Amino acid sequence: MQTIVLFPDVWDKIMPLNFKKWTGGTFLVLLAIPSWYLSFYMGIFVFNLLA
Repeated sequence: MQTIVLFPDVWDKIMPLNFKKWTGGTFLVLLAIPSWYLSFYMGIFVFNLLA
């Protein structure tokens, strides 16, 4: 998520969204929620493998 904010010009060429408006903010939130769930459950999976 942080690299999207650091390189907005590169991201604009791939997907033209304006991150200063609601569409860009909504897109970032919609990306953050699945990534949080994925990292949370992968952490549980790895912890169970190591225990």
